[in-house]
Amino acid sequence: MAEKSWFVLHTYAGFENKVKSALEGLKERRNMFDSIGHVLVPTQNVTEFKEGKKKVSTRKVFPGYVLIEMEPTEEMFHFVLDVPKVTGFLGNGATPIPMTATEVNELFHRIEEGT
Repeated sequence: MAEKSWFVLHTYAGFENKVKSALEGLKERRNMFDSIGHVLVPTQNVTEFKEGKKKVSTRKVFPGYVLIEMEPTEEMFHFVLDVPKVTGFLGNGATPIPMTATEVNELFHRIEEGT
């Protein structure tokens, strides 16, 4: 069993949550807890003022993208690419490139900070 890494999936815009749900459902139905970790659609709370009233809404940090923690194996890459509305992995085209630990830490810090 390979160690899990974080990858960025490209999806159809507006379908990020459906892709997340599909991946989580497949993980549970196929008992793939060792192969797939977390699946995230990074969001931030945004405060807006409309007609003098404060409104807090949630927006996607990266529309059209989903983060997935998974084993970096050919089998898993093909499995994820078969999920409807997934168009590919971020990478050089041939091989998905995992996020570095620095990139992951920066991203989660940025999301927590709300910036």
